[in-house]
Amino acid sequence: MNKTTKLTLLTISSLLLTLTSLSKTTFGQEKPLDNPDKSINKAKEINPNIVANAGLSKSSKLYAIRLKPGQDIKLTIENFAKENSIKAGFIVTAVGSLQSATIRLADQKDPSSFNEKMEIVSLVGTISLDGVHFHISLADKTGKTFGGHMSDGCKVYTTAEIIIGSLDDIVFSREQDPQTGFRELIINPTSEQKK
Repeated sequence: MNKTTKLTLLTISSLLLTLTSLSKTTFGQEKPLDNPDKSINKAKEINPNIVANAGLSKSSKLYAIRLKPGQDIKLTIENFAKENSIKAGFIVTAVGSLQSATIRLADQKDPSSFNEKMEIVSLVGTISLDGVHFHISLADKTGKTFGGHMSDGCKVYTTAEIIIGSLDDIVFSREQDPQTGFRELIINPTSEQKK
């Protein structure tokens, strides 16, 4: 086993441990977890003045994927999510490079296109079967970093190595929000969790 493989396995193990510990904590769920020690993980009612919507997942999966040159990151992840029935997904980490990018910069109506080779510094976001919401940060050949809302057209240059998390007992959807004017994230427990 080479150094890179060992490092990758250690990183994934660390992420799994982090996700496992996170899934054992409460994040404002409406019902307490089934826990014999009632002093741990006491549930609190969701305060609508603090968060718009919340949910707790007790179970999750991680998918590790690698994209090839020329693939569109957003479209490939959307297709992967559909093929694997990912109903509440999120980007854990991503590294790679792009040959072109289309992103909407902060407070701009239309996306901007960049046709140059760039490193992916960060990729974050949520995934549902009816839409994704990704933000990406990129560094150009001088190291200048910029980012924004990822659109179709972010094409892989050499590789994109992406870890995707999936919450098993939550369903994400996107609905038009009259306050923001955008399709915003809605978090719902699965029917099994409601029982």
